[in-house]
Amino acid sequence: MRMRGKRRLNAEINVVPYIDVMLVLLIIFMVTAPLLTNGVEVDLPDAPAETLDVENDEAIVLTVTADGELSLNVGDNPNTPLYDPQIFNAGAAHSTGLEIELLSQLTDALQVGFNGAIQEAEYDEGVLADGTPLRKIPFAPDYTANLNAQYDAALTSTLDWFARGEILARGESYLTDDNQQDGHVEASTMVNLSAGFGASDGAWRLSVWGRNIGDEELKQRLFDLSGTDVVGQKFIALNDPATYGVKLILRY
Repeated sequence: MRMRGKRRLNAEINVVPYIDVMLVLLIIFMVTAPLLTNGVEVDLPDAPAETLDVENDEAIVLTVTADGELSLNVGDNPNTPLYDPQIFNAGAAHSTGLEIELLSQLTDALQVGFNGAIQEAEYDEGVLADGTPLRKIPFAPDYTANLNAQYDAALTSTLDWFARGEILARGESYLTDDNQQDGHVEASTMVNLSAGFGASDGAWRLSVWGRNIGDEELKQRLFDLSGTDVVGQKFIALNDPATYGVKLILRY
């Protein structure tokens, strides 16, 4: 019997395929290299603009203090506040006036009400950060008044109808502590109306309403950012214009 010996493993690497790949890549690079060095001539128009001179290339840094104040390193002040409504030395103020409220049931169906107030609300002492003395307390009109009336009556044995109206009046006021003219709120009068009908047992109620019928314009908020280099302007929020709608109430 003939015994076969074990075959020895061949550990050599065949590099012939790699040489073929390298030759192909070399030919590709030799063909494309001249194309990469040659550019395409482009005739661009002459621009009259000059190069901008950048005086300060320092990065803008936003700083937040432990008290929550925000500032940027822009302008002459390295810590320019974004919004700082802080008041200094507002030691005392007074608010005096008179308030009255009346409600009368003139008939079984008609009810009339009135409430009004007059006041004087001013600072007794104190100045703003820039030294401006404090005068009138903001959001404190010289007077307010509300005259309203409501009429409820039976339309049928199962159906009622109603009508309501109110007149709102208020005197002049200011929106800021420094009483700037942009934040001056002139005296105004608004009218609101509503009417409708519903079930006598209150199961449902349908009404139409209108607010600010005369389309009175009233300032409500003033955001003064004119002192900041980033925003540099003021924002005034107004009340809603004349608005109308329909309201349905269901109880079950």
